[in-house]
Amino acid sequence: MAGTSAVFLDLEGPELPMRLGIPVYGADPKDSALGTKSQSRRLFAEAGVPHPPGREDLRSRNAQERFDATVAALSAEAAAAAGL
Repeated sequence: MAGTSAVFLDLEGPELPMRLGIPVYGADPKDSALGTKSQSRRLFAEAGVPHPPGREDLRSRNAQERFDATVAALSAEAAAAAGL
């Protein structure tokens, strides 16, 4: 049995496998935003689903800046949880 899988497909991604009759397992491109960690955290919060503390939308071009932003966000979250 043949098949192909992808987390997210581009608009042309499933065309060849479908023409060959091979199943394609992947999300529709219109739902690509739902596959991010940030969006998942938002959905969990909206639905009242317990999830680990953290922050959304931490982005930077520089790895050190990303690290610093993550540490700052987690420190703020820990301080908030401790009531400081």
